[in-house]
Amino acid sequence: MNTTFTIRLHGLAVPGESGRTSEAPAANPALEAAVSDEALMASICEGDKKALGSLFRRYARLVRGVVYRVLRDTSEADDMVQEIFLLIHRDCQTFDRSKSPARFWIMQMAHCRAISRRRYLTSRHFYTRLDLEDAASQLADPRMSVRQLEDSIDGALTTSAGSIGCERNSLLAHCRASVRYR
Repeated sequence: MNTTFTIRLHGLAVPGESGRTSEAPAANPALEAAVSDEALMASICEGDKKALGSLFRRYARLVRGVVYRVLRDTSEADDMVQEIFLLIHRDCQTFDRSKSPARFWIMQMAHCRAISRRRYLTSRHFYTRLDLEDAASQLADPRMSVRQLEDSIDGALTTSAGSIGCERNSLLAHCRASVRYR
């Protein structure tokens, strides 16, 4: 990761690689490190925002790394980190320290949410890149028949990005309409 980033969560900031933030860092890092993750989770359940900030400072980079490996998109990973910590704040009551440590619970939540988000983005063709100029160059003469035009569009979509359902139907409907009105 070559870029620097600052992740914000309702008034809390985590410094990026440059170490600069617009907000004050933790008051006493030694005291903050001495508190266990499980104790922080208990404090979060009681409504302590500073405990959430401490947990955020401890795990934001780790969570972002896990999420980025799944999503492969920096802006989606940054959004997911904020979503994970808001979820921790909202669902802290579901954490059971007898089943697993807080670190494992956070990482498991991050990984499961990232996989779910990846599936959502894949279903919306977020990862499918279709260069329209390349597709247009593969289309034939505009004076051709509708059937030839459909075959040309199918060929362009198949070679550019595999078989795409929604985009194919939209392009075919647009081309049919433009051929009818000539």
